[in-house]
Amino acid sequence: MQKPISRTHLQASLSGLGLQPDEQKTHTILVVDDDSKAVEVIAAFLPTPAYAVVRAYGGAEAITLAQRLRPDLILLDLMMPQVNGFEVVEVLQRNPATAHIAILVVAAKTITAMDRAALSNNPDQVINIVEKSVFCQVRFIAEVRRALLPTKSRNP
Repeated sequence: MQKPISRTHLQASLSGLGLQPDEQKTHTILVVDDDSKAVEVIAAFLPTPAYAVVRAYGGAEAITLAQRLRPDLILLDLMMPQVNGFEVVEVLQRNPATAHIAILVVAAKTITAMDRAALSNNPDQVINIVEKSVFCQVRFIAEVRRALLPTKSRNP
């Protein structure tokens, strides 16, 4: 796109990239973190009515809620006590009823190549990663919208 950009042209371009919210649908988002403040910060970035936020404060609770509610997207912290994010991904990917749920990892730690390999056991499921250290609301919402796209429409 070239400047100056009209609002109509910008909206058309964003829509073509799949970055416009579907105003007819409310997406259920499961936010998972053992830090309740982090859960609330992330939830605050997800405006209603486009997003219905469900909160989980640990991995075991996340697995239970994901199996029961089948959310459109899971925003997942990796470093949690008892059941960590890697274990959550593993359990959900083994279950055909939850293997299709999109996951966006929101990580405080630097994600290594080994971590990425551990998260990508299911070739049909793309797991994107947003690092908390470079957290920006606009970029975060763009990642959420991209994660909600059908698998074939996502850009890895």
